[in-house]
Amino acid sequence: MTHTKSTDFQQRVSSEWLARALEVLESTHNGFSRRVTPPKRVQFGDGYRFEFVEKSLEQALVLKLARIVTGLKATNLLIDAGYLLEAATIQRGLDELSEDIDFLVFGKLIGQDPKLHTKYLNNFWSDHPASKQSVLRPHIRNYISNVMSNEHGAPARDIVRPMIETYAIYSGFAHASSTSSMELFGGKPARWRLGGVTDDNLQKDHRADLWNQYYRGLLAFAFSARAFDDEPMFRQLVAFAKEFSEASGANYFV
Repeated sequence: MTHTKSTDFQQRVSSEWLARALEVLESTHNGFSRRVTPPKRVQFGDGYRFEFVEKSLEQALVLKLARIVTGLKATNLLIDAGYLLEAATIQRGLDELSEDIDFLVFGKLIGQDPKLHTKYLNNFWSDHPASKQSVLRPHIRNYISNVMSNEHGAPARDIVRPMIETYAIYSGFAHASSTSSMELFGGKPARWRLGGVTDDNLQKDHRADLWNQYYRGLLAFAFSARAFDDEPMFRQLVAFAKEFSEASGANYFV
């Protein structure tokens, strides 16, 4: 994995800040989940399961946001254990979750495209999601980039390009590209490290790369606060995201 982040950057993104971010995300999720009708126990085959009967957009957000929290936690565990490629695979899922949340929130706040949002939610809530009935990833990205272009004046193509590039990088890990998989081979003496890559420098690189997922997760939660009509929570989350960014020295806040 090739990174441009310096050792100074890695040191500034302390475990304390990451832990604080997780606490904020988990606490905020608990608040959001109390604002929707909770899942109900329903008959399923010979047993039962819990499900959101109403199938609202806000309930979909609660589910998506939960996976951001658990995805970040799982990625931390995998990096600590040296399973760096598996952690990067989860990061592709985190990228998609952030896009899905933006797509849903913008649809509620700015205006739904019935052909896209209704189709997306119908497939999302289906017991048998089908690829032919899903909204394709390029359509989700195009919707997001067009909304952001209208809001900020930047060309939509410049907004969508980083989404595509990031997805391509993490797809290499998800599909075991030759370049990403070669991280398994190394050490002194060089060998296949199937029990985990406990190379301190590589682990630091992957952990530093994960910072972006924390930051995007904070923004996804902030946008969702507006979907829940909670402007004070939106401002609190944006303020924390700014503080989080400044603490890293990345000057990444937008």
